[in-house]
Amino acid sequence: MWILDSHGSAIGSTRHAKTIKNVKVSPIEKFLHRMYGGRVYYINKVKSRISIPLDALDIFALNFSPATKKRYRNWRFQDGFTHYDIMNQNTTEIPSFDLLCSEFNGVKIARFYDKNFNNLVKQEILEFSKNLPYCITEKLLIKRIIRQFKKRYDELVIYRALLYLIDKGFLNIHSNLIGNSIKRCYFNFRGDYYK
Repeated sequence: MWILDSHGSAIGSTRHAKTIKNVKVSPIEKFLHRMYGGRVYYINKVKSRISIPLDALDIFALNFSPATKKRYRNWRFQDGFTHYDIMNQNTTEIPSFDLLCSEFNGVKIARFYDKNFNNLVKQEILEFSKNLPYCITEKLLIKRIIRQFKKRYDELVIYRALLYLIDKGFLNIHSNLIGNSIKRCYFNFRGDYYK
């Protein structure tokens, strides 16, 4: 199981358990993000050498999504021999520190029982939309969903979840209402990051 030091040298920049836009992401973080199905685990430095139970440690999970600004998408930051991609980081909760064992390309890995970030966003959008009155228009529904979640999540993640929910028939909205530029961005993303 891979848990990175939140202040270590293998990462692009110091990590905190919060949503931040346009951060440097190292190649190892990208690899672990893909390996763990859309999450990377971090731990803040432990000051004591005494054995501490796992749930008492400051461990958190982050999900990476494309950078919000167009100029940073598919842009690579070079620092000596190392290169970094610019992406947005979104925090996810770890509800249980029990371990779940699975396989990735023939390698056995362990991870925590946390849900996939994109599935959490979809679930929250569905719950929020069920509590809205039926008489509002589709455009107003999309605006309210974006206003509700844009402080916690990156807008492209929200649009991706909306497009998925519309395509699968969970939301009765015409996908034409979501701008063509957003759709182009959504379909241009490399799929391995956003499963």
